[in-house]
Amino acid sequence: MSLGLSSSAFSGLALGAPNGRSVRSFVYTSTINVTVRDKETGALVKDLSYRDFQVFDDGHPVTTAFFASAPSRNLKPVTIWLLVACIRQSEAQGGLRQLFGKSGPFGQPLSTLNSNSYIGVAHWCGSSDAQIDLPPTQDRDALMTAIDANGEPAPIDSAEPAAGRAFQRALDLIGENIALDDRPALPVIIVLHDDKLEMSQAEADLASKKLLYRGAILYRILDRSEDIGRSSPSGQGSTLGFISTQTGGRIVPVRHGDYGEAMTSIVDTLQSRYELGVAPRAVDRQWHEIRVLLTDPALRAHKPVELEYGAGYLADFSFDSSPPYSTANYHRATNPQLDPDFNSAIESPNLAQAVRFEAKPHGFIGEPNLAEYSLQLDADEITWSTLPNGDRHSEISIAVASFSAGGQKLDDEVVQFEILRDEAHLPITGDRPFTYSVTEMMPKNTARIRLAIRDAATGRVGVRDFSIEEISDAPKSRAVIR
Repeated sequence: MSLGLSSSAFSGLALGAPNGRSVRSFVYTSTINVTVRDKETGALVKDLSYRDFQVFDDGHPVTTAFFASAPSRNLKPVTIWLLVACIRQSEAQGGLRQLFGKSGPFGQPLSTLNSNSYIGVAHWCGSSDAQIDLPPTQDRDALMTAIDANGEPAPIDSAEPAAGRAFQRALDLIGENIALDDRPALPVIIVLHDDKLEMSQAEADLASKKLLYRGAILYRILDRSEDIGRSSPSGQGSTLGFISTQTGGRIVPVRHGDYGEAMTSIVDTLQSRYELGVAPRAVDRQWHEIRVLLTDPALRAHKPVELEYGAGYLADFSFDSSPPYSTANYHRATNPQLDPDFNSAIESPNLAQAVRFEAKPHGFIGEPNLAEYSLQLDADEITWSTLPNGDRHSEISIAVASFSAGGQKLDDEVVQFEILRDEAHLPITGDRPFTYSVTEMMPKNTARIRLAIRDAATGRVGVRDFSIEEISDAPKSRAVIR
């Protein structure tokens, strides 16, 4: 399952008004990537339409809001991560060792990817070492060099538990990179590993959910006689078999040492997938199980088939923030409603620093008076209370004020809201600072913008100033009215 809009679980589809104007109305959707195969031959089924699919969210049917397939030519590009296991001394002459130093088998299949696709390389070793060797790139020469660099045998053969921890660390590093990547692409992890990997069922289940949360699919290329069937949720079969199945991938066997054929099979699968955008039943910050079936007419028109897709998603969308945080009870405040100390901090020539935060301005092409400000606030900078369900709760105010060159306040806007922090799903989402963005129109003659944050529980305030020159020099993009 691919999950969009930054690191949160949903994508927003803007709805157009009858008069052609854009309005701030969204349908939140979860994107499910589905592969359909002939159950007997394994051949990809490529001629289905959105009418042929049924999607169930926690057992309840949900509506398909959008559909993409290879014939429609509107599939997202992919970002492929090659995740390579270090070669152990005991395996230095066989298996994956045959691949390194001549990484050409990957060149041709990877060249058939969409021109907007990127490829990165990471590795892990049994010594608990994990590292990103090459961030996603379109430089194929750099890619092959990074693959070959992992071909030297590891100096020691380490215990299986250490290898399992290193593998999990490698997945986490890739997940962090995915979270920072703003390209609209499907993340795909291809694991090159010929040995068993020791992880508990709980660890494998958590690893699967973390990948699903990032919208990633995992495949494994395997050059060894091992169970390559679909692993069951009970944990039967290999650890990597279970994770690949849960994320909508599979184990791809290498036949006769032909890694190029295995990679071609994965690329063909990705380019023949279906994207189903469905509207979730509820944004309840809970884990939802997904089931995808073909309709009876579609089943009658095809031989027995099997479907590969992500097993679930975390329904944690919040338009103005990213998990583990969400916002509630948002409202605007006027000057008479403000705490006097907060109002004083907004207008003071001094910069209050009781609440520390980072902020960056962002401009818009053709809109010189419009700017967006992205704020980042560490959790320990504000006060939290614990709710009965174990989640944490805080309240803050954010002010954006504009000033003339002479220091006169031209305008200000203040928003107040609650922040909820999802503690139960921190192992899946990871812990990170609270982020928030505000977009404001600057009045004529604005020379300086002040951002201020107030912690409601203690009254502590922090401020940041930006000159009009800093805002004008900031990165710009096209404005999208929502």
